[in-house]
Amino acid sequence: MLRQTANKKSNTKLQKPTKALSQKKKVLAVTKRKNCSTTPHTHDPKKSGVRLGQSTLSAAFPDVSGSQVIPGTLEIQPFSTKKDLSQGTVVLFSYPLDFTFVCPTELNEMSNNMETFKSMGVKVFGVSTDSAQSHQTWMRMPVKQGGIEGIKFPLVSDTTRDITHAMGSLLPTGFATRSTYVLVDGNIKHASFNETGVGRSSADLLRTVEAIQHHAQHGEVCAASFSKKNPQAMKPTRDGLLEFLNKESV
Repeated sequence: MLRQTANKKSNTKLQKPTKALSQKKKVLAVTKRKNCSTTPHTHDPKKSGVRLGQSTLSAAFPDVSGSQVIPGTLEIQPFSTKKDLSQGTVVLFSYPLDFTFVCPTELNEMSNNMETFKSMGVKVFGVSTDSAQSHQTWMRMPVKQGGIEGIKFPLVSDTTRDITHAMGSLLPTGFATRSTYVLVDGNIKHASFNETGVGRSSADLLRTVEAIQHHAQHGEVCAASFSKKNPQAMKPTRDGLLEFLNKESV
């Protein structure tokens, strides 16, 4: 009996620390999750631009800067959003990295459409977090080897991450996802985001720019199927909508 009682006491002593340790682990697990979710953002909030789920359309683009490589000469020049995006219609689009896979298909297609963009008075800038020297090397590489030789618009170098962060496209990995902006006189008129594995179409972008310019010039709102060749638009009134719908049904 004495031996059994002693065993019971020793078992009880062993069980208490085990239970306490289990509770401690639970507390630590909850604390870790809480701390992880409340980690402060490390970027300057003054340079924050569009964030997913937050509307900043018609707002001015934040004032940030980098450098740009000029097509043809491959000269490196300063770039600033205040100077380079402030007048006329501008397309600014980010892409992840030089010397990758989807990126050259996007940039070369954009370059192939530059005459159309220019005829519409549109300037185009591509931007990534690569260095200007990386841009220069890639711009010398033949298209058939994965390069962008002969590209017809400047590439912006954003090694500080200020521009891509302002675009809301900076990923935790340190490079950008695929974001696209259309600005008129420095104000944001369109912003869209693709994940890195999904390339963008220049034809879709051209249609968006056409609609933005039509709206600005004529004051009409553009229907879903609007294009320059098929300018389906209407006055922004109830009567305008009914007139448009009745034309469509004829």
